[in-house]
Amino acid sequence: MLYSSNLPRAVETAEAVAARLGIEVLVDGRLAEFDLDTSFAASFDDRPDLLTWHPDHKAVDGETMAQFASRVAEFHDEVVIRHLGRRVLVVSHAGTIGEAIRWSLGIGPRH
Repeated sequence: MLYSSNLPRAVETAEAVAARLGIEVLVDGRLAEFDLDTSFAASFDDRPDLLTWHPDHKAVDGETMAQFASRVAEFHDEVVIRHLGRRVLVVSHAGTIGEAIRWSLGIGPRH
């Protein structure tokens, strides 16, 4: 089974791998990267406190890091149950992979 983020570059990569392996791609938006709005990132110069990220920080019109962690964990909880004992390939992004590692170690978003 191969899951992919819904972001174009991940889907493109997943489709190439799936074609080679002869399997289908299941696209899941819960694997999308955390969207840090560029206007929010620009505020780092004026807000040095934002360089130490907290789970309740939020990008403009976006999700908090805690919400991001929760959606990634929800995906992994579901996939583990659905595919117990089977191999699963996931194509996603650096932030999503980091959250997956924290999920697998039982580390919450406040750490």
